[in-house]
Amino acid sequence: MADSVIRRAAEADRSALQVLWETVFGDPPELIQAFFAHFPPEASGWIVSRGEELCSAAYLLTGNRLVSGGHSRPCAYVYAVATPEPERGHGYASRLMRHFAQMADAQGVLLYTRPAEPGLYAWYRDVMGASATGTGREAVVHRAALAHPDLALRSVHPLEYGRLRELRLAHTPHVALSGAFLALQAEYSHAADGALLALGDGCAIAEVEEGTLLVKELLVPELQRPDAVQMLLRRFDLDTAIVRRPGRSGAAVPFAAFRPFTPEPEDAVNWGLFLD
Repeated sequence: MADSVIRRAAEADRSALQVLWETVFGDPPELIQAFFAHFPPEASGWIVSRGEELCSAAYLLTGNRLVSGGHSRPCAYVYAVATPEPERGHGYASRLMRHFAQMADAQGVLLYTRPAEPGLYAWYRDVMGASATGTGREAVVHRAALAHPDLALRSVHPLEYGRLRELRLAHTPHVALSGAFLALQAEYSHAADGALLALGDGCAIAEVEEGTLLVKELLVPELQRPDAVQMLLRRFDLDTAIVRRPGRSGAAVPFAAFRPFTPEPEDAVNWGLFLD
């Protein structure tokens, strides 16, 4: 590892980065190209390299902001950490995460991510200092045969979704999402047969996963929530939904790993959307 260096990705690295992404995550080229269109590797990608060899790579997505108590601070979302199989076990990804932590401290940026599996929360704690966990709940809701919900429902563009989202979260500590992040989320959702939606007096994002509706975000008044979920099940003609709800009391599902920050809001932070 002594002869390796950490550097920003360059345009010339795109092909190797795409092959690494396909190999590690199994995503189709179209999804990877959509990501690169909104977060180009030369702007968001970081690499550990040894000569011409790519030893590890990850992306640091900037532009989001943590909004709380009338103040905001920049956030950076760590995404798609990948190491070629022959290079694993040498600490390259850990070294890259420590580099991200040092940059975040130097620039006053809040660093957060959504680990791909529960076991990785401890890894991010150890290598990136992400010792705090944002939690939530995932409720399973079934389609009700006798339900007759009557809420307005329509697809919206990412910028309109962002506006609706900020209206609903105005009094809640939350991560405000950049236009690029929302545009990428829209493409990911469409690829998963989902959509960004205006719903009732709020908004929602839903995707289809193996015949189940994943409601990644549902921001409507409390009284509208039951009808809103039924509207979504009707809209996608599915029988079961998994509805995420971050930052609530009694929450037990880990959603985000983040580096502690001050001042910490009194209320739980809504960490928002994750690119999963």
